[in-house]
Amino acid sequence: MQDFFTHDEMQDFSHEQLANLRRYWLRNYADNFKLLEEGFKGISALPDYGYGKPVAVIGGAPISPETFELLDEMDIITVCCDKALPRILPYYRPDYVTALNTQKTDAVELEDWFADSKDMSLIVPVTVHPKTIELWNGDVYWMNPTNTHEDIQMRIEQETGLQPTHRGMNVGEFSLLMAAFMRPAELGLFGLWYAWRSKSEVLKRPLPESYSLVKLVDNGDVWYTDVTWLSSRATFLEFCKSVTLQGTEIHNCSLGGILYHTEYCKETTPEEFAERWQDDLRTKDKESESGEEERGEDGTDTDTSTRKTKSRDDILPLSKMRIRDAPDEHYGGD
Repeated sequence: MQDFFTHDEMQDFSHEQLANLRRYWLRNYADNFKLLEEGFKGISALPDYGYGKPVAVIGGAPISPETFELLDEMDIITVCCDKALPRILPYYRPDYVTALNTQKTDAVELEDWFADSKDMSLIVPVTVHPKTIELWNGDVYWMNPTNTHEDIQMRIEQETGLQPTHRGMNVGEFSLLMAAFMRPAELGLFGLWYAWRSKSEVLKRPLPESYSLVKLVDNGDVWYTDVTWLSSRATFLEFCKSVTLQGTEIHNCSLGGILYHTEYCKETTPEEFAERWQDDLRTKDKESESGEEERGEDGTDTDTSTRKTKSRDDILPLSKMRIRDAPDEHYGGD
């Protein structure tokens, strides 16, 4: 079963299709509720870094072993999607893993990788298939997704206290949403592509049975993708803008994809991103050793030039986010 349906798609469903979807979501939630009754952590319990630490979001596209070496040298938090674990774990252990699996088969395919998860935390909607939780060995953070139906969201909120929260169109966007919720100083996006340099590259990717190739044109730069990712681009960029305006810089370290050429998602090489934070760490070490950091009478840091004042409660109106069409100028015809 597909993990996400837009509002327009759901409007076209028959009463029988909608009823089947609701039964599916409610069955998963009912099974998971047994665990929730025993005590659980919602996403509000995720760390709040107060804009003082970088976070890397790792998607499903290929990443070089050298990039993982760079991440390993940084004082950084990493969030990755579950489908990327088979390629990541041989080189690197992320801090948080996101999953949206509504079917048992999605979780079983990752059983061997989930078994090695004691030092990692999982972030999932309460409608995830319970097999995902059964196979996971680390901590779990739960959220109430708005992609279901209003009556389901309200029931979940009443029974668990979890507020309905936007979870994105796919697990890559879900990872970005959860990473931004931690209020990092900067977000580095790795392996989040969804667009490629040639048609042949697109056709190598997993595609739905019915797909349509589209040429994207931006400032003369040409990319190709499947039409299903165009609405993903719109919501990614809308969210990047809102996070940037709140005080977190976003860097596209994937060097391409649907996030290219936008002022709200800077194109930055993995090496440049790593150097920014390695330099920052070295500067802090020197200040600590020399004791030259300017402080007030109470011993607090007096430099407020880069201090952010917004709390996490102000940052993400996630429950109010909706899918919007991308601006026409972002893509052209074949």
